[in-house]
Amino acid sequence: MKGEYSISLAIKTKSVRPEEITALLGISPSLVRAIGETNPLNNRPYIENLWLFSLQTNIAADITNHAHKLVNLFASKIEEIRALSSSGDVWLSVSGKVDDITIMLSLPNEFFAFAVEGGIRVDFAMHVFGPTLDELTV
Repeated sequence: MKGEYSISLAIKTKSVRPEEITALLGISPSLVRAIGETNPLNNRPYIENLWLFSLQTNIAADITNHAHKLVNLFASKIEEIRALSSSGDVWLSVSGKVDDITIMLSLPNEFFAFAVEGGIRVDFAMHVFGPTLDELTV
């Protein structure tokens, strides 16, 4: 099914800077936000550091492969991730924007085993593209 899908590992912390997380994990993030940087949405400074690694695709079936890739990238860093969990918030995110409410994402068991072993919460979010208000009133 076509749409926009991503699978991510995110880390929020007040005590560890994004560049320290990158050095600790040895993986370049997709996005970082540092304490004190200005949030462009509200012009206020961020009060927590954010480190995010994300894999994206337009095909739902690819999410399984991306889950394998993510686990393979971070599996050897599980102790470091556990340590980061103790000083902040660490989570895995699976999200999508789809044009049809019927969707099935298949995630491998190793994805959930990785989450359990690392003490990492898993969040899911699916957003359905629908007709605009103008399209509904025509």
